[in-house]
Amino acid sequence: MPTITSQDIAMSIRQNSEDVQNALALPISFLHHYTPHLQNFARNLGTRFEEHPVSPSALYKRLSQAIVIFVGQAAKTFSSKESNNAGGELSDLVSILLKLSRNPDSKVNDIVKASRSCLTKVMSVMSVLDFIDAVLLMLFSEDAMAQEGALDLLSDRLSKVSSSVRKTIIPSINKILGHIQKFLSQQTSAAPANSSLKAASAIGQSLYPGEENSMTSLVPQVISGMRSLQMTLQAIASLVPLLPKLGPRLIPYFREIVSELILVLREGPEDLITKNTVSVLQGLLTTISTFWSKLELNQLARLFLDLSASQKLSTHVMPLMKTLTKRAPPKVLLPTLCEIWRQVETSQTASFDCYFDMLQKSLRSADRPVVQENLRSLFSVFLSAFDSVKMGEFETRAIDAFVELVVKLNEATFRPIFRRLHDWAFVSEHGRFCPSLNATVLKLWTGFDESLYASGCPFTDVLNAFTASGLQDESLLTSVLGTLTKSLTVDDGSFWRDEKLRQMATPLIRQIPVCVRLNSHHGKALLQNCLVAVVENLNDETLLKSINLDLLMHTRSEESRVKLFALECSEALWKAHGGKLLGFVAETATFIAECCEDENDVVARESFRLKDAVESVAGSINGI
Repeated sequence: MPTITSQDIAMSIRQNSEDVQNALALPISFLHHYTPHLQNFARNLGTRFEEHPVSPSALYKRLSQAIVIFVGQAAKTFSSKESNNAGGELSDLVSILLKLSRNPDSKVNDIVKASRSCLTKVMSVMSVLDFIDAVLLMLFSEDAMAQEGALDLLSDRLSKVSSSVRKTIIPSINKILGHIQKFLSQQTSAAPANSSLKAASAIGQSLYPGEENSMTSLVPQVISGMRSLQMTLQAIASLVPLLPKLGPRLIPYFREIVSELILVLREGPEDLITKNTVSVLQGLLTTISTFWSKLELNQLARLFLDLSASQKLSTHVMPLMKTLTKRAPPKVLLPTLCEIWRQVETSQTASFDCYFDMLQKSLRSADRPVVQENLRSLFSVFLSAFDSVKMGEFETRAIDAFVELVVKLNEATFRPIFRRLHDWAFVSEHGRFCPSLNATVLKLWTGFDESLYASGCPFTDVLNAFTASGLQDESLLTSVLGTLTKSLTVDDGSFWRDEKLRQMATPLIRQIPVCVRLNSHHGKALLQNCLVAVVENLNDETLLKSINLDLLMHTRSEESRVKLFALECSEALWKAHGGKLLGFVAETATFIAECCEDENDVVARESFRLKDAVESVAGSINGI
């Protein structure tokens, strides 16, 4: 039977973990194959010491260290059945190792370190009940290293415990939580505190009924941990699993948690801290959304705006904004955003895009009664915004948000808003068309007060301004043309009747040279679509003839670009409504013949394309 020699001792002390395991393979194999009594007998027969140049005390110290290392390595090789059968003996071993690990004598530091390592290995093979008892035994000790190790072991192993066994250790878990609370209250060092928070997080992930009160009592210490730079990550991470488990129990600490988390995000922490912080705030918005007041919502909204203004609004934070707009109570959120606008308008123009993104999403999530309840404040925000923002991305975002407002209104609530918007855009000193009338808003036009579009129709006035005074505002022109096109498209014939179209037709056709002058490709496309929509709604043959003739007269312009665009518009009409224009083939053929002989090759080629469009409906026009 082999004995542990000085060579074995030296090797086990100097080598790394894998080498130690290999060096001790033979003794460990004997440990498994022979009974303890036979092993003791063989040891007594073969015990001897080689002659050593070192003192007996040094030899005993090295031997003790090697034995401890051997025990740790051997423990890893036991089966679960062997470990369960040795439950009581393993608990005794834990006690012995605890005593060794707490030895204050600096001369035996190597043995102390080996004992702590061995303790970890022994506990990893114990049954759950023995393991929990051993954890409590270590927590009761006054050895900070042992306590920290016990909590780390608990964090690693608790998630692997089956639910049936987990229920049986609830009383022990409550005791452990009590120790954790004491450690967090007393610890000034970050390492033990982080181990405590990690263990609390592990318990929170599998929290069972009966453990809630003990866990809730930890929350104040967790909040304190968030204020410590070394503990911030683990403190916030420990809150993540608690939100769905504790829910309303967190209400007393809710305001303080939100404030601390927002402060953390303002510091621009590392990604993992940001991710956990966002998860906690999302959890609070989901589990106890009704307790979010103006104070907390204002803090969070201001955070988004500040981060946006400084270009620090990361992709990790964006999901939190979405959760805010979906989960926060709209009765509180909408008034809060309206109040914030005053500050944004005066001092934070760089965050306009972020503000209207929030407002748009909030309006989309809010119920109609809530939107209508806050209509006055919301509309004031939009009027102010349309005055403040410049044409471009910010205005587009504001318009999108305004559309979300309008679709939540009925005719009764939208009618006065529409009148005020009309006055703001066409009657007040602004003197410019409000492009916010574009898009979905126009679906609500049908049935509105026709006095808004009587003979003094603002659209006609704006279009006439382009031809009479040489107005150069391309964005204004495209907004008018886009609005008219959408209005004509959604109208069911109750508003855009022939008399209204007669007022609009001539000013529209006069925009042909205007679009050429502005060199607006978008304006040209919109004008073609608008003319097609006008003809679609027409039933008056006389007006239809007038439109066709007025359009073709522009092909006699002195400027070839105007001729070309007039031909393109005529081609679009014949392709879309050739059946309606069949009565005007002869007069159209005359203009086509003139253009075919034009000295500008591009104009001539376009005239042939118009000819093809006419002939696809009326047949050959060569003999006309």
